Formats: sequence, structure tokens, C-alpha cells
Amino acid sequence: MLPIRLGTVNAEGAQELFIYLLTKQGRVKTTNYRTVRLPEAQELPLYVKDRFGEFYRDLFTQQVKRESERGVFLEYGWDMNWCDPCAANPLSTEELRSLGVFW
Repeated sequence: MLPIRLGTVNAEGAQELFIYLLTKQGRVKTTNYRTVRLPEAQELPLYVKDRFGEFYRDLFTQQVKRESERGVFLEYGWDMNWCDPCAANPLSTEELRSLGVFW
């Protein structure tokens, strides 16, 4: 359980919260906010490659506005045991342990 609302008590405007979850059972979802998947697997014009940071920031900003700033945005989630293609190599046992994975 993560009391997200407590973080807004001292906030002076919008906040970002990044959460990385490693679970034995699989995907985790919020109970009091809607989970919104960001667009993926889209064909983009080649010129976006050189300005991808700006493009992605703007895409995220538009999604947040579309949801009236009332959602949890899932950027990326995958099973560490298998992927095709992988964005990166799965974490090693040592790396997982250093992040607190004990199972």
C-alpha cells in the first residue's frame, strides 16, 4: 500500500511519482485511480527520432490532460522471465537481490 495523497499535502502544484515494482505474482494495479496505458507500438515519422525526448514529453503531457490529471500512467511493464524483443537484458539474480527481491 502506498499513500499517494499524503505526498500532496505539502505540494505547491502538480507532482510526479515514479514507482518501479518487482513482484512475484505479476502486474500491480491501483485501486483508487484508473490505470492508463500510454500509447505503444505506434508507427512514428523518422524525423521524430532526433527529437524523441520532446515528442515523448508532449505525448505524456497530452495524456495527463486527457485524463484530467486523475490517473496512474503505465509506461512499461513486462515479465522478467521472457520478452521478445527485450528493451534490455533481464536483471541478474544479484541485481534483483540488490533491489530487495528475496523470493
